[in-house]
Amino acid sequence: YLTSFPTTPATDFFLLDPILVTGQTMSKAVRLLRDAGVPNERIRAVTMLASRTGADEFCSNPEHAGIRLYSVMLDEQNELGQLVPGVGDPGDRMYATG
Repeated sequence: YLTSFPTTPATDFFLLDPILVTGQTMSKAVRLLRDAGVPNERIRAVTMLASRTGADEFCSNPEHAGIRLYSVMLDEQNELGQLVPGVGDPGDRMYATG
């Protein structure tokens, strides 16, 4: 992960992830910010699409107390853990690798 932070404190840090399914990537990013001394109250987690399960797990994690999660839409997961209807893999779409 790239970890480059401003030398002067910012008001808020926005973590941007196109899709939150399990919340693990967002949780790792939160840990990186917290390790750099950023308090949870200054962290905002933003996603286009989230699974209900992932959003619930992210928000109920005591390590994320005070962090606001913003999502445009919540989707359900199928038995394979994929979002339904979903939007496909953003990385595949962005780099035409899918």
